[in-house]
Amino acid sequence: MKRLALLPLLCSAIFGFSARNGAFAAGPPEVKIENVISGLGDGQKGGWYKSGTWTPVWVDLKAGAARFEGILELTVPDDSGTATKIRRAVNIPANEMGTVAIFGRPGTRGDMGVRVIGRDGRTKDVWNGGSVEAIGAETAVIVTVGVPQGVGDIAQLARYASSTPGGTSNLIVTPIRPRYGLPGRWYGFDAADAVVVDTNDPATMTRLRESKSLIDWVRQGGHLVIAVGQNWQAVKDSPFEPLLPGIPAGRVELNDPGLIDQFAGAGNKPIVPPGSKEKMLVTKFEGWEARGGVPLASSSVTPLVLRGPYGFGRVTMVGIDVDNKPFASWEEKKSFWDKALDLRGRGVDTLNNGIPGNAIYRTGTSDLSASLHDSLERFPGVRLVPFGWVAFFVFIYILLIGPGDYLFLRKVVKRMEMTWITFPLIVIVVSGLAYAAAYYFKGTELRINKVDLVDVDQTTGLVRGSTWLTLFSPQNRDYTLGIAPLPPEAEAPADPVATGARTANVETMMSWFGAADNPINGGGGLSMTGGGYDYAPMSEPEEVTGVRVPIWSTKSFTGRWTGTTGTPLLESDLTPDGPDRVRGTVTNISRRPMKSAALFFGRYVYTLNDVAPGATVPLGEAQALAGYLDGVTRGIQQRGVTYYGGRPVVQADDAMAESERPNILRALMFHSGLGPKGTSLPSYALKSLDLTDQLDLRRPMLVANVEGPVAQLRLEGAGSKPKMTQTTLVRVILPFKTTPAKP
Repeated sequence: MKRLALLPLLCSAIFGFSARNGAFAAGPPEVKIENVISGLGDGQKGGWYKSGTWTPVWVDLKAGAARFEGILELTVPDDSGTATKIRRAVNIPANEMGTVAIFGRPGTRGDMGVRVIGRDGRTKDVWNGGSVEAIGAETAVIVTVGVPQGVGDIAQLARYASSTPGGTSNLIVTPIRPRYGLPGRWYGFDAADAVVVDTNDPATMTRLRESKSLIDWVRQGGHLVIAVGQNWQAVKDSPFEPLLPGIPAGRVELNDPGLIDQFAGAGNKPIVPPGSKEKMLVTKFEGWEARGGVPLASSSVTPLVLRGPYGFGRVTMVGIDVDNKPFASWEEKKSFWDKALDLRGRGVDTLNNGIPGNAIYRTGTSDLSASLHDSLERFPGVRLVPFGWVAFFVFIYILLIGPGDYLFLRKVVKRMEMTWITFPLIVIVVSGLAYAAAYYFKGTELRINKVDLVDVDQTTGLVRGSTWLTLFSPQNRDYTLGIAPLPPEAEAPADPVATGARTANVETMMSWFGAADNPINGGGGLSMTGGGYDYAPMSEPEEVTGVRVPIWSTKSFTGRWTGTTGTPLLESDLTPDGPDRVRGTVTNISRRPMKSAALFFGRYVYTLNDVAPGATVPLGEAQALAGYLDGVTRGIQQRGVTYYGGRPVVQADDAMAESERPNILRALMFHSGLGPKGTSLPSYALKSLDLTDQLDLRRPMLVANVEGPVAQLRLEGAGSKPKMTQTTLVRVILPFKTTPAKP
């Protein structure tokens, strides 16, 4: 009988164990995550991502017996290790597989996670992301589409080898995954330094016809290298025709293949050996003068390698069959691609000045993004107490509550039981003094340091903008932040915080901003900001919502936007003056004074000083670009900052921090013009700001400081009006009065 009485308990235990291990499932799952792939191209099993860049993540979902409608949630850590979440609605037919693309921006080597949520709000399946590989900001990424032979061999070149013993190459060449293809949004290419396309592949041409995102990425500043061979007619008839710096117009025989050898610097290893009877056909390009194309290698009949601008980016055309002989069997094809890709600022492993990226302590800044980030974290009137003083007062506090209290009660009061009064009294008094001191040193105001940069291409009307800001919170608060761009020609607003409707026909993005050389960034995060925050609205990173910033702490953000304008900021009367100079006048027709203005062209800079609204100024004497940038960056290079735990401990004067922000931006805007000096202050995280390559395409640019923002801040949860310090620069690409002469 006792054994029979134990039978229900035994059955219950077995049932509970089996249920926990899936033996008695409640039914088939509503949806299941079958596969997750991260990154632009092939890599490790689960893919990869580049720290600090928007990364496409493809998720394969299998629906159950009924149609599944719900939410796909992607979670990645920001630069401090705090979880950021972005969501997308999903709808998968019953018993079918669906692939959903979603984008995240990881900032540390933390876990990436994917979760599927049903309409009832319950989690249906989870993926933990353990197999995703992370690469640093210093690594160049080349994406290939088709079969361009030799691109994958570029990483073997000595200049891309890591200076760290046992380190891997500073360059990754990755083909796209045929199953997933190209990202559907332009910022999905954020990690790429260049995209190389072989148009002889029919599948590639089909994919390109469907990829508006690649065109948008080039317009935003990307570099597309497109090989046009025997399939030239399909390229001419494709949606990519407007991008091309020359129009494909048939095939011609190249009588002097040595021109290709010269371009690659491979004179002793010719593409066609001497005495060979092999003929080499190349694609003929026409109309390149009118399209602003610049031949990099040219025969008497046609350019062989041609480069031209498209928006803020560039397109390089190669008129060779890069998937067939003789190019495919040429030993020096990797050197050819290295020249065609023009990876400026790459090939030198200087990101951490030889100190491992996971180090907790480092002296000096090594990336210009770190200089900008450090500058934004300094607030006038907010003083940081040196660690030595903090340690000293902690030591005094320990003395007071320990031996001090004991000796006072034993020798003076002679009543040890009074410690029930003296001990809490000491704690209350010291805590009150510490709280009062914190208010005295750090204040009670919400403060924001903000920098805006807007690029205007007056030849096309294209506008792109960038914002960086650091928020100092006087209280524990949750903030929502976004960007409200203004027309570039508009007057400076009276209120730096936007209150009206969103700007129409302008795409905006908002995210965290971290320093590329932050030792925590890329080495695992230490989060002090609670349970994370979200991107909004659904599937679009227009705002960051619910960002917890603790009392007397800072958090940095970055915004990007793109749009168009039909109203110019400047009128110019510029004509070429020889192969590398320009002459003429510039008129400010905007409503804001342009201060410290300078016109950049080729490898020269013309100082204009201040240009008032309506004023016309002639170009002055030319100064070498390298010398100008050397003067701009000298103060940045000489200033040393000591980092502990990723935070600046020794800081320069706050006023100097504000005054140096325009110089940091100018160094970022023309970083490749620094030449050899650029290796001492590399720019990896913000490389898209560098338009030095546009100067090489004979495009004049005027850069100036202006008053007031060009993008207002959308801010919720502040509780009070912020005290904001604003720095604004504009860069305007100007047309020539006449067509430039051939270089």
